[in-house]
Amino acid sequence: LRFAIIARILMSPFYAVRKGRNCGVFPTWEECKMQVNGYSGAEYKKFSTEQEAREFTNSVSQNDRVQFNSFAPWIPEQKRLTTPAEQQTSTNNMRWSSSNERKSFAVCYTDGACVNNGKLGARAGIGVYWGENDPRNVSEPLKGLQTNNRAEIEACSRAIEQAKRDGITHLEIRTDKWMPKWRKNNWVKPDGEMVKNLDDLLHLDRLANSINVKWTYVVAHSGTEGNEKADMLAKNGLQK
Repeated sequence: LRFAIIARILMSPFYAVRKGRNCGVFPTWEECKMQVNGYSGAEYKKFSTEQEAREFTNSVSQNDRVQFNSFAPWIPEQKRLTTPAEQQTSTNNMRWSSSNERKSFAVCYTDGACVNNGKLGARAGIGVYWGENDPRNVSEPLKGLQTNNRAEIEACSRAIEQAKRDGITHLEIRTDKWMPKWRKNNWVKPDGEMVKNLDDLLHLDRLANSINVKWTYVVAHSGTEGNEKADMLAKNGLQK
């Protein structure tokens, strides 16, 4: 069954949207269709490989270049310090190469927490911090399987869902967890095993493809206010 799942993922087509409501690469036709149906001048195409799909989305003039959002390797970034939070984590800030520095990004912090992780009676919570007393702040118990990894993933997904609801198209998510790099390997780990929480990761991947997301790594428990607040929200959430 495991090999059948791997084979299905490897053989799945990629749907590239160069012009549409949201541009990028989508894993299913239904998601692609939502971006192009009824959109005047829509440009889209199906490919057998993600690389070909990416090339299609980027085969436009420089002024109209599409920024591709997906799970990809982290690359170091040296950027101008603009806030105390950035100054505290400047040597640790990382981003994905899909970020568009010309746009203004809304910023939030995410975190997950779990007690008795991997054991009977585990309880997990999610935290999303947008700002002091911001009504969008999230502090909730995790639904479903109670693990720390699922809480981390769900917190990121929730942040993107909130951004989409509020019409935010450029979102910077600051997190103290390294985002997984398995997307480029079709969700297969180096040992040949499928990654855990695949459904959750695929859901997050689809959400990340729907807007422009910049991922910034911050050091946990290093005094960064937003990270500490997200951690507190997640810990409070698991107690609800």
